[in-house]
Amino acid sequence: MEKINLAEKFSLFDEYWTPKVLAESNEQLVKIAKGQGELVWHQHDHEDELFIVFKGQLTLKLKEKYIVLNLVRCLFFQKVFRIALMLKK
Repeated sequence: MEKINLAEKFSLFDEYWTPKVLAESNEQLVKIAKGQGELVWHQHDHEDELFIVFKGQLTLKLKEKYIVLNLVRCLFFQKVFRIALMLKK
């Protein structure tokens, strides 16, 4: 078992909205991504999603409301939720 330094992993790439695989657990991929601006409406039909904010502020736009996540907050979505993402630094 090896600890993962998230700051180090984030420093290895500059692309936005391009998830990178950190690990796999119970046949699920654990990914990190950097974001900037907005990501269009999308949904994952076969994957759940977990959002954890490490820097800035993430707003998740759902059909009926907005959810704002600040630093070191997280939110779990089961598959087939349709969302758009907006990130503030």
